[in-house]
Amino acid sequence: SGQLHATYSIPMSRVSVYRDHRPSDLGIDRVLSSFYLFFNVTRPPFDNMKLRQALACALDRDALSRDVTKGVYPPAHCLTAPGSGGYTCRSGIPDDFGKARRLLAEAGYPGGRGLPPIEVQCFESEVPMRMMEAIQAMWLKELGVRITIAQLEVKTLYANQQNKNYTMGFSGWIADFADPETFLGTMVTGGGNNYAGWSNKEFDSLLDQAADTSDNQLRLELFQRAEAIMLGEAPLIPLFFQPQVYAISPAVHGWTTTVVGFHEFNRIWLER
Repeated sequence: SGQLHATYSIPMSRVSVYRDHRPSDLGIDRVLSSFYLFFNVTRPPFDNMKLRQALACALDRDALSRDVTKGVYPPAHCLTAPGSGGYTCRSGIPDDFGKARRLLAEAGYPGGRGLPPIEVQCFESEVPMRMMEAIQAMWLKELGVRITIAQLEVKTLYANQQNKNYTMGFSGWIADFADPETFLGTMVTGGGNNYAGWSNKEFDSLLDQAADTSDNQLRLELFQRAEAIMLGEAPLIPLFFQPQVYAISPAVHGWTTTVVGFHEFNRIWLER
């Protein structure tokens, strides 16, 4: 009816409709956000690093992006969203089912044998649930690993992660500011957002060094080293970077989205 000016988001199922029939009404803006699966590394079975590494490698992220998000959400192989304050991570967790099977055997669970079904706690929303169902099928087919999916309200999900009342859980981070520290800082030992309970002294030291230097090139290199350490120990499984996907009327002009998801409404006007 032409009465809608802009939405905050649209269902993923509507993206193809807009692309095919109303492409000028579809907005996709880059936002510095990262979504992943946390392991609770403070208790079995995910105190076993090789098990974490195995599951982290046992994905086809391109297929997940294509089949679950219509190719809208770029696949993530690292934690920090690319282009965060001039930083793009050089390291990454590979998609490698062969390596995953070898690591799973080294972890003591060849072919998934001996590993009980794992509960994954997940948001009650479209993309996370469909993503987890696809991962569930991948892990069963490629590794013989079985998971169950528990749908929880966001409040309950994060409360469980804060209290370590979970085994594996869907989570994410949207940058407070355009800098790698906003992502990597969530993983320092004892940090309030380190829901994995992971700890690495060298990682912590590198972030401390980055905070103490005024040399930006050195600072970014310290972040590269820190992120490589964290990805190597796999306290989390990067899944995708999430842009802002929304509907917007051609009557709206001056609409921009900052990389941290804000809009400058004082610069927007309507014109038919």
